[in-house]
This record gives sequence, structure tokens and C-alpha cells, in this order.
Amino acid sequence: MANWNGIGKDLIKDGIFVRFPDLIPAVGEPNYWNGEHSKLLLVGESNYFKDDLESKSVFKVAEEWYFGEGCPLIPVEKKKDVSNWVGNSRHNKIFESMKMILDEVGIKNYKSDLLQEAAYYNYFLRPASVTKGNYGFEKNCEPIDCEVSYSALCGIIEEIKPNIVIFVSKYSHDKFMEFDGKEKNHFENVVIDFVNHFSSDRTWEHKNGNGRQKFEKLLRKHWVKKNPNYQKLQTIHSELRQKFNVEKEQECFADEKGNYLSCLYFKVNDSSFCCETGVKINDSNFWTCFYKTEISNEIPALEDKKYVFTPDFSNEIVVNSIKKLINRIIEEISKTS
Repeated sequence: MANWNGIGKDLIKDGIFVRFPDLIPAVGEPNYWNGEHSKLLLVGESNYFKDDLESKSVFKVAEEWYFGEGCPLIPVEKKKDVSNWVGNSRHNKIFESMKMILDEVGIKNYKSDLLQEAAYYNYFLRPASVTKGNYGFEKNCEPIDCEVSYSALCGIIEEIKPNIVIFVSKYSHDKFMEFDGKEKNHFENVVIDFVNHFSSDRTWEHKNGNGRQKFEKLLRKHWVKKNPNYQKLQTIHSELRQKFNVEKEQECFADEKGNYLSCLYFKVNDSSFCCETGVKINDSNFWTCFYKTEISNEIPALEDKKYVFTPDFSNEIVVNSIKKLINRIIEEISKTS
């Protein structure tokens, strides 16, 4: 359904993907376009070639790679490796998260190869050279790499019209946004963000949450078609959060029991408690309950404080009801502390 031939003709004779047909983006057919989710484009950083390929490819010379007449580009033995139709083994951490989110919201008709549910390609069109185990492109990047890569991604976005673009490389994301700022070619209604690379647990499970946690949050918010329960819970959480000074919060996450949950944490004198609002992912009954968050004294004010509601309750009614309960608990704790 996509036509890549016209992309980048202003930079490269005949176009970027005519010169580099092996690097054409992988676009899942038909589920990228017609799946029970919005359109997701995943963007990696680059392929990489080891030095022993220097005699078979001009990948270390940017001008020859992009413009050289008759220059050797991608050797036959690397064509499979550079294809964006990668298998689950290379991107299994990404696909595990995608599968979890699809299951979480009750989407069943998806392909076992999760790449069929999205689109994927590497941002930089020139392979990185491997230097002492360093596979990143930053050490190789030249201005022409940024210009061609930016032009390619702009053309891809215009052609396949993703709803969300997630870079799995902060460096690539930053270079795109830097160029985008210069060109002022912003894409309206397209969410563009990044996550840490999935190549190791150290980056994917990083304590700053910019790996798997952020990826799954972006998928929930922008990829899967909006679950009305999730939307309602998110609105309630946001409105309550604006009415109170909370110690910390957990906004609309899924637990292992199949619930969407929102948690607001309060500290009153020496007592801490949580206001948890939740709903079964595939059900319609919401609840709000309260529990202490420290192993210390009991908090009698929490007893019998709960609230049950259904989706037809207006957000205003729900928020006001929960607000009254929170204020009652705060007041009672304040008196007894």
C-alpha cells in the first residue's frame, strides 16, 4: 500500500529507497493499517557493519555511500541482516510488551509475529562501524547522515501516516527533533517520543523508567484503541490530583490481576494512606478503596470508607464523592494524631 520511490529525490538521485531498497521500512499488512489499534511506527538507530566488510562496502565514507556512482553498498551476505523484517528473536523485548498491552485491553485478533501489527525501520541509513564493541551510530554521524535520515523519516510519515512514532534510540530521536526544529516541519496529530534501547536489561529496565515502563505507557495511551474504562479512570485521577497535594501518585497502570488502577498517596502527620480507584479491564464496575501504606499504627479512619460506581456515573459526581471521602479521612486522622 505504500509507495517509497519518491522519498528523498531532492537529496538522492531517484530517491533514497531506490538507492537503498534493502532498507525499505517493514509495514505489517494489513494489521498496521486495519488492526484494532492505532498505527505505530517503531524507529531503531542503525544497522552496523564490522571492519572486515570495508573491502565490500563504502559504508565508512558518507559521500560515497549516499551519492557515489557504482559504489558497493550492501554486500549480499548482509542483505538479510539489514532487512527491517526482523524476527522476534531480535526485538523480543519490544514484542513482549506489545503482546501484553494487546492482551490487557482484550484485543485478540493480532498476529503471532508482533511486527505485523506495526511498522519498523532504522533511522540512520548508513551502517555504524563496530569499534571495540561500540555499535552506536553517534561516533560515525556526519551532517549528511542527519539530512538524509530526516528526509527519509519525513517521507515515511507522510506515506504511512502513523498515529505514534516511538524511537527505540534516544540519540536518533534527539537528532530528528533537532533537525525538525530547524526545518519547522512539525507533524500535527502525530505523537513522537523515545524510549531507552532494548538491547540489554540495564537500559530497558533502567530505574528512570524510560525503557520498558515508558514504552508500555506510550502504547496504552496512544496505540491501543481507547478503552473507555481506562479513559474514565484517567480523567478521574487527573481531576482528583488537581484538588489535592499528594505525597506521590501512580497514574492508571495495569496490575497482574487484570485491573486498571489509579493510586494517590497522602501523608497526614505520621500516618500515610492510599486512595486506590480501579476497574476490571474487561468489566464495568469501578471501586475506590483506602488502605494504609506503612506497617505502623492502625488507621481507624480508613474503615468502611469505600465507593462503588458504574461508567454511567458522571465524572463530576464520582470525583466529588471521592473528594468528600478523602477529606473526611484527612480530617479524622488529623484529630486523632
